[in-house]
Amino acid sequence: MRFYCKLPGCESAHTMYTKCGTKHEVEIEKRAGGKFGVDLLNLGHEYYVTKIATGTKYPAYRSGLSFGDRIDGINYDDMSTIANPVAHLRATDSVELTYTPRTAL
Repeated sequence: MRFYCKLPGCESAHTMYTKCGTKHEVEIEKRAGGKFGVDLLNLGHEYYVTKIATGTKYPAYRSGLSFGDRIDGINYDDMSTIANPVAHLRATDSVELTYTPRTAL
């Protein structure tokens, strides 16, 4: 599975195991109400990935997220405007996710 980054500065296709060191933007289809498969930690209004459910049935795993990545936005909403990001991820059937890999932090 490949994801094409839509953000400036990253024009390569990535597999779920490749990180380019810049922000990533991926679109993931899922069942509305279904689990996204991620646990997040809020540190000073920034959300970091602390756990990923493994297996291709989980959108978080398919998106290429890994431990320590910072979530920058969900469906074009800045993280500071989202009260409960995990509930926000669960409620939608299509997720536009912007994140910064931990290698770029």
